[in-house]
Amino acid sequence: MHVLKTIRLLAFLVLLTLPARAQEGKTIYKELAISNTQSVPYSVHLPEGFDASKTYPVLIGPGDATEGADPGFYWATDPYSHGWIIVDAHIWERPTTEHLDALLDEVLSEYNVEGGKFHTVCWSANSAGIFRLATAHADRFHSITGMAGNPGRMSDRDVEALKDVRVQFVVGSKDTYWLRSAKNAHERLVEGGVKSELEVVDGEEHVMRSLIGKGFMDRMQRMR
Repeated sequence: MHVLKTIRLLAFLVLLTLPARAQEGKTIYKELAISNTQSVPYSVHLPEGFDASKTYPVLIGPGDATEGADPGFYWATDPYSHGWIIVDAHIWERPTTEHLDALLDEVLSEYNVEGGKFHTVCWSANSAGIFRLATAHADRFHSITGMAGNPGRMSDRDVEALKDVRVQFVVGSKDTYWLRSAKNAHERLVEGGVKSELEVVDGEEHVMRSLIGKGFMDRMQRMR
């Protein structure tokens, strides 16, 4: 009996000394009820080693937000290994745009969001709409990133609204139209006192495949 107890004790001590296995990242699919018959779908990608007691930077961007569908394009291959909470939502279209505050409030109630504000991103055809959304809710956002994207027409009031929001444009050197548009928007924002950055990625086209995953998330880190 004493030998058996000793073996069990040794086995227990060995288990205590083994490194803890990191929690794997996971995706949670949710819906925000906005009426008795209508809801807004969204999904939350929790990073590896997620700890509910810790604070995380949170990115909300365009994604299908339904199980079996792809996450947002620039994090689709790996939304888990970057230390961010990433939220996919239909932020380029109604009814999500109409209920954005409620959606952001729900995320804030469930997770510790760094600074109490969000980061967002847009690309191509959805960019003007998402820029308008971020401008209209500028007090809710740390930053907006165009990959490639631009806000289209901006009034003086729009520029003023973005003064406390960090902006970055990332565009391929071969993406002639979007490069010109992003450069014009960047210069207009800088002139208006907005913290805006422009990066031209050498050799890239409109879809910057070399930035999918880590390349994109490294650029999000710059906006914290």
